[in-house]
Amino acid sequence: PPRSTLDRSSAASDVYKRQARQTPSPQCEWEQENCELNVTVQNQPFRLYSEVGLVRMESFDPQTQSWQIETERALGEDYRVVRASALREFIYLTECDQSGNRKIQRYRPADQSWRQLNYKSLGCQL
Repeated sequence: PPRSTLDRSSAASDVYKRQARQTPSPQCEWEQENCELNVTVQNQPFRLYSEVGLVRMESFDPQTQSWQIETERALGEDYRVVRASALREFIYLTECDQSGNRKIQRYRPADQSWRQLNYKSLGCQL
């Protein structure tokens, strides 16, 4: 029988995995000069602009009906964001350099904090 019939936490996990497969993360090609990615965190829309060495994140202010700069951050000499996803209160960014090295960063809008979660040599397929 499916795991979801055996254990409640497995049911939630199965639903999450199906949703993740059905809604692919927005992506950029490394070669794109500029790239815009959109994600939503807890009903709050965010827009990310990525270029080599820089990412700028904006949030939508419903009171002014305009986009406001949330954070701007240097990525490192050759890195750029290639994928963005949202889970619970976090935005996850996958960053790659020209050599194919990968960093995964987590951004928390509530306190505007960044944390590097993972680095993998040659972890990007460019």
